[in-house]
Amino acid sequence: MSEISKNSEVFKTLRFSSEQTEELKKRGFIIFELTGQSITSIKASRNFFSSYWHNGKDIEHVTSKNSEVAINPERLYLPYSGNLTLPDQLLLTDRYSKNVSQEIPGVVAVIGSMADYLELECLYRDNTLRSMTLYAARDDRISTTTLTEAGRNVFVGESFDGGLVASYRFGLAYTDIKVVPLIVPEV
Repeated sequence: MSEISKNSEVFKTLRFSSEQTEELKKRGFIIFELTGQSITSIKASRNFFSSYWHNGKDIEHVTSKNSEVAINPERLYLPYSGNLTLPDQLLLTDRYSKNVSQEIPGVVAVIGSMADYLELECLYRDNTLRSMTLYAARDDRISTTTLTEAGRNVFVGESFDGGLVASYRFGLAYTDIKVVPLIVPEV
């Protein structure tokens, strides 16, 4: 684990073991390190954000994980995760997590926060020079566990101008808002 200092506290970055890393890579996963950044700091370091409804709101202080995370860009979205409510998406992700944990002990699958997916998209673009969501399916959005002040589920996706957008909808389930499971070390 590496350490980073944040507000005079020290946080350790969760890392996969060498065996887990090897197994994940064999299965087509790419590993990224999320650094515990707030949405405000992620936005300040990039120029391709296309959403502003959250500016100045508490949601801007949500931070990404201090953890390595793995995604499989060839199978980015969890099958059958569209057109489900967030609680149903969480149940589906839990079932997927149990399968992954049996195959690769010591890892779990989770739905990340708005900050997790925003930082991950930035890292993905840095490493591949393309958008993670655009590569997978232009019209699909990523469900997150972040809620607005009104209790609405936030999603992340690609905007019409190629920028990142974080938004929410008033309904409960949409076919284009799907789960991108993050594989993380089990705590």
